[in-house]
Amino acid sequence: MSENQQEYKIVDNFLIFKELGTDALGVNYRAGEINREKRKAEQHYLVTEVHPFLYSNPTIWKRVSILLEGVKKSNIPKLFSPDKILRVEDKYYLAYPLLKSKTFEQVLEDSIKKDIPINFDLAFSIAFAVADLIDIGSSIVVSGEKSFHGFLTPDNIIIDYDGKVLLKNYGIFPYLSREEEVVTEMEKKYGAWIAPEFLRREKLVSQTDIYHLGYITYRILTGKYFSFTPGEDFDSKFANISFTQHIPSSDKEYLTNILTFFKKSLNPVPSQRFANIKEFKDFISNKFSIEELSSVTFNLAYFMNSLYLESLEEENEELAQELAYTLPEEKKKKEGEEAPKTDDHLVEEILTGLDEQKKSRAKFYIPLVILLVVVLAVSGYIIITQQKQVKKQEEQQIKTAQDMRRSMEKFKQDLEAEYQRRLKTIEEKAATTEDEKKSQEDEIKKLREWQKEETRKALEKQRMEEERLKKLKEAEEERKRKEAELEKQKKMEEQKRLEQEIKKKQEEQRKELVEEQKVMEGQLVSLLEITERPKKVKGKNPVFSPLLRKKYRGTKMNLRTIILIDENGVVTNVRMLEKTSDDLKSVITRTFKRWKYSPAKKDGVKVKVWLPVEIKISF
Repeated sequence: MSENQQEYKIVDNFLIFKELGTDALGVNYRAGEINREKRKAEQHYLVTEVHPFLYSNPTIWKRVSILLEGVKKSNIPKLFSPDKILRVEDKYYLAYPLLKSKTFEQVLEDSIKKDIPINFDLAFSIAFAVADLIDIGSSIVVSGEKSFHGFLTPDNIIIDYDGKVLLKNYGIFPYLSREEEVVTEMEKKYGAWIAPEFLRREKLVSQTDIYHLGYITYRILTGKYFSFTPGEDFDSKFANISFTQHIPSSDKEYLTNILTFFKKSLNPVPSQRFANIKEFKDFISNKFSIEELSSVTFNLAYFMNSLYLESLEEENEELAQELAYTLPEEKKKKEGEEAPKTDDHLVEEILTGLDEQKKSRAKFYIPLVILLVVVLAVSGYIIITQQKQVKKQEEQQIKTAQDMRRSMEKFKQDLEAEYQRRLKTIEEKAATTEDEKKSQEDEIKKLREWQKEETRKALEKQRMEEERLKKLKEAEEERKRKEAELEKQKKMEEQKRLEQEIKKKQEEQRKELVEEQKVMEGQLVSLLEITERPKKVKGKNPVFSPLLRKKYRGTKMNLRTIILIDENGVVTNVRMLEKTSDDLKSVITRTFKRWKYSPAKKDGVKVKVWLPVEIKISF
């Protein structure tokens, strides 16, 4: 593994790379499916770690699993469904194909941060696109009823970079809305975003989706969260409404239509909202001139491009680095090899004193080794780092150029498609009189001029973007060059200082090691280091009471112990290396502490030592 490479968590057959936020079902991660032979992730996935409150109740989780699988089998492409449902130990995970996309929750946040607002037309376009998808999804019938989403919060709406809208967790929450634990957890997470009927523990209905779409649109256009408390005058909530942008029409009817849209979407009583999703769509289409999904997709793609073009390069680089990651080789245990059975706590306690002694000695060696390694690495590090930076810059430049070309090609294709669609609409109009024909020709001429102007704007935007990136690149290269020069100078100065430090440390080591090796009386020393082993000079074997002899009659034991003998030959501590009953342990410990030994010595100095003792007992 390279020095800059990090290790990632593994879940089932997936490498978990990066957390991407949460939604109604769980925490989302960008992950990669592992090819075990190559020790690499071959394909990116979105892996959701399911919220525990959804699977802790087997009945709830069974219901969720069946609904997820049912949506998957419907084969409706834009209802985003998991390819796999995984159980790993006591947790559940969902694995989805990874899309180059953002949740609408993230889009809303980034739109505000980057000051690229969602205008009126785009807001209603998004509501129309989501409604259209719900309309398609209603073809899935569950228990004899048409399905709907039921929990249409922004984190369950996905928009990809091509302007397509997808829905996650479709059709699940209508069947969980009366589970108290689920409702409580959703209240904690979503607060005001939740539909009133959900908070009232009532059955969710198709108009619940209409409420969520109205709520999202209200949030976009006003910049505020909608709230209504029972007892308030509902109509008065819209009396002094203000918007974050100028209304695109001076026609008073346009404002009236917006207010009607909110009142028929956000009413706390489901039956007072639009009757169904089709009526909701028709209202948007008729009142706000949002008619065709092709135009919606085109406008949304252009918006996503404006919002994320700059960060696309960084995202692509992250994805490439993740797929380039190599798993470390698994260590294989030798055949027949078995770890010794020891009491970790006991060993840790016994070795504490010895470790202190070894640490004090090692403190002279470790800095010296580190200094040597650093000196050897400095020159090579500088060269390798510079080579990596050059290669990385070249790859980034190529990637940026490719992304911009693809973006422009996609724009031209979409523009041509929109041009052809509008041209077809004009040509389909019957033109019999000269005036009508002339009017038609004028419309076509204006359409061509519109196409040319849009192309010119896009090319100008691309040119300005290229110029901006070029300046940024030049500034970044100059900054990195200066940093590299400064870093190189610092490294060389550090190398000289370290070489001098090594010489100084070598001399100090020679002097201090001599002092360190002098053992003190009463110091704890390893049995391997002593020059004179302790010998037993006094002590009897254990004497067991009649009760114990009767209890263990016919039993033979070889008990392994380890005893601590101090500098005076006194046994001060006893530890059993095997599990022993408390009654036997008490007798043996008491017996050993009455034994007397000749002191252990190192170079003539009396020291403490741990001594293994095995005792055979036969009852």
